[in-house]
Amino acid sequence: MKKKVVFATRNKNKILEIQKLLPDTIDVIGLEEIHCYEELPETHDTIEANSLEKAEYVYHKYHVDCFAEDSGLEVEVLNGAPGVDSAYYSGSRNPSNNIALVLNELGTTENRKARFKTVFTFKNAYETRQFSGIVTGDITLTPRGSSGFGYDPIFVPTGYLTTFAEMQPLEKIVISHRTKAFNLLKEYLKKKVYTLNIMFLFYSCQKNNPQQMSKLTITKNSSDEILIQYSINGDRSAQKAIFDKYSSRLMGVCMRYAVDQPAAEDILQEGFIKAFKNLSKFRNEGSFEGWLRRIMVNTAIEIYRKKNHLYPVLEIETQTERVTYDNVLSDLAAEDIMHMVMNLSPGYRTVFNLYAVEGYSHKEIAEQLNISEGTSKSQLARARYILMKKVEELTGVQRRAIGQ
Repeated sequence: MKKKVVFATRNKNKILEIQKLLPDTIDVIGLEEIHCYEELPETHDTIEANSLEKAEYVYHKYHVDCFAEDSGLEVEVLNGAPGVDSAYYSGSRNPSNNIALVLNELGTTENRKARFKTVFTFKNAYETRQFSGIVTGDITLTPRGSSGFGYDPIFVPTGYLTTFAEMQPLEKIVISHRTKAFNLLKEYLKKKVYTLNIMFLFYSCQKNNPQQMSKLTITKNSSDEILIQYSINGDRSAQKAIFDKYSSRLMGVCMRYAVDQPAAEDILQEGFIKAFKNLSKFRNEGSFEGWLRRIMVNTAIEIYRKKNHLYPVLEIETQTERVTYDNVLSDLAAEDIMHMVMNLSPGYRTVFNLYAVEGYSHKEIAEQLNISEGTSKSQLARARYILMKKVEELTGVQRRAIGQ
């Protein structure tokens, strides 16, 4: 089933451009599909403010996830005009009249520098975000081309000889200001917010008749007991509050098991999906944060096992190495240690974290990762050895730097 998202426009050309940039799982619909026929407010003097105003208007009136866009042509010698008035620059929404007025105002001026600017605003129950895209270029002396819309016939992007209106549609889409802005929006939704917000909707415990509860003001400062109970009963604000309360701390846990931040975000996302799906199984035996933490660690282990990163190593651990490691480790800041651990190979890093940070025994690690206890020990030994060498190198550099 496709996820529908409202693009706050009636311009079918814009909708078509955006739809081509999205995967088939997302269906972009316009204002007419939600029976919005009134003109959206545009009362501000900046593109950013107008984009925000339109997104908030649609969201609050129609209660749908949406994004709005505001674009404008900004001509340097016209002090940024037409700008926010681009659509009605001539007093009407007639592109030919608008183009004619811009060309008339420019005349034969040599400086014909201009830029197209687009700002997308995404709005739903949890987030309001803005993303900008800019294409620089020059204004022609006369209109050229029949494709595109708006001011496309008089705008030649930097590095090209043709106007937007002379380009093939796909050629324009690749370099357009709208594409640049939307690609930022798309990546943000993909990596961070949108999947989690869909998760909050989907895992409202899927009750047909959720229990009615007296409404409290829910924030991340509410007690875990309240947040859990309200989340189990389908309260989206409570679900978001749990995420806001613990996501940053749990992200630190995920980072220890990931090769980079995007991989850590994947672990965090998968972990929260499991947590919300199984909230009713939390029995108040220990802290809620500890329960969430264990889910993140187990999720990291599952992802690790799927990728099968373990490599056999020799048994090299010695008492001397362990003592040296402990001694030099005390000289380092936490961020230095974190950076070193993250740079270990996946196998070494996973075993080191499970043993040294999470407190797993070698037997438990072996069971979790489907390896022998001997392999677990050798992975830990090798990780310690590598860290010891890195620590010695770093502390040596630091001491030389201060003249010790």
